[in-house]
Amino acid sequence: MVFSHLDTDHCQGLFTILEKLKVKNIVISKQGKNSKNFETLLKIVQKKKVKVNIVQAGDKLVIDKNSYMHILFPTKDFIKENVLNNNSIVAKFCMQNNKGQNIFSMLLTGDIEHIAEDKIRKLYQNTNLLKATVLKVAHHRI
Repeated sequence: MVFSHLDTDHCQGLFTILEKLKVKNIVISKQGKNSKNFETLLKIVQKKKVKVNIVQAGDKLVIDKNSYMHILFPTKDFIKENVLNNNSIVAKFCMQNNKGQNIFSMLLTGDIEHIAEDKIRKLYQNTNLLKATVLKVAHHRI
């Protein structure tokens, strides 16, 4: 499974992966449709018969009986500033033991910038959804 957003910097690598490796699924958000690279992506996935999953906040992708991805962002209301980065997928990978207890989690922040971080913090401020064993920090914050 490949997660992506379709900005120019990342597309060449994504297209290479799709062309050279066997990929069963890719996961994008609706903001990807706003990209000029979306047409190229559609041609490749149709040719290679790759399933495209378009996700938004609240979706859950089951990987196997003990692991899943909880999609936290983007919401239906896109951030207008730097649309491709600020509406990239933010997901929490969760792994559970056989009793259904979380034993590991990783928060993946995509390419979000400060404005998206603030929106996400407000959305989930009264939950535990942003707590994780590992945090992958967006490169714009480094």
